[in-house]
Amino acid sequence: MNTIERDPAQLKLALKKAVRFFYDLQRLRLQVSGRLYKRPANVTIELHPDDLAVLEKRVAELEKQEKAALSDVKSFLAASKFYVEVLSDKTRYRGVGPTMAGVILAEFYFDREETASQAWSFAGLCPVAASRCKVCHHVVQPVEESGQFKHVGKARGKGCPVAIGQEATYASGRSMRPEAGTKLPYNAFLKMKLVGVLGPVMLKVGSPWRKFYDDYKHRKISAGWGTSDGHRHQAAIRYMIKMLVLDIWREWRLFHRMPVRPSYAEDKLGHHHDGGPTANNRLPEVVQEVAPEVEAEVAMLQ
Repeated sequence: MNTIERDPAQLKLALKKAVRFFYDLQRLRLQVSGRLYKRPANVTIELHPDDLAVLEKRVAELEKQEKAALSDVKSFLAASKFYVEVLSDKTRYRGVGPTMAGVILAEFYFDREETASQAWSFAGLCPVAASRCKVCHHVVQPVEESGQFKHVGKARGKGCPVAIGQEATYASGRSMRPEAGTKLPYNAFLKMKLVGVLGPVMLKVGSPWRKFYDDYKHRKISAGWGTSDGHRHQAAIRYMIKMLVLDIWREWRLFHRMPVRPSYAEDKLGHHHDGGPTANNRLPEVVQEVAPEVEAEVAMLQ
């Protein structure tokens, strides 16, 4: 074994490779496990018991490899003073397990991201300016040289015309997403893990950061914002994750004695976000089918 110590850049790269490898194995294991689902009662053809046993054996082998990959991630995290002294706090950061901590520390570049907004943008969490219909609240886009706006795709409210005038729109935003012919301006893997996995996990385990979800969703419901409860649910998850990233970005830079600039909302708008215990009056999140990745992440925390 080489005894040369890793520099911080090498440790970060090694952690990134270990985390990605873990999720590659997890995805493969979940896919193979999905082939073992119970067949409907009216299906006449069943797998031969010997063939089923082979698949079950392969799943067990993948589970063993997945545990080994998780052990590698944990060993790299143990070499990170910030993780050991700050991010491993299971009370303050409840829901952020070793793999999600690895994603955050490996994928973000907090040393280059001088503001929290830069970190949000890199993770695909910043809203993009957009116009919405005052009636159905769906996104609309201008029609060239007509002075009118049309609903994007098939999304529009019942009774709303396809084209509307500017007076029937209002300035708003939409989440960052891929656009045909345009280079992706954010880290898609990072966004998917933060919003698609970590957000639901934090709700399931009762993270103290859920307070941001509840407060934000309540504000949007009171304002009549959003096209559906699912729309508000996803927006509230993004907001909760943004506040978590803001906190970790600030703590990381302070830990490494780097300057910390206030966010735009704090500096220009005078908003100050304080974390705290879970809200007593929780708003129910939208009941959705729990993704296997979320179940696997929750299982690791237990």
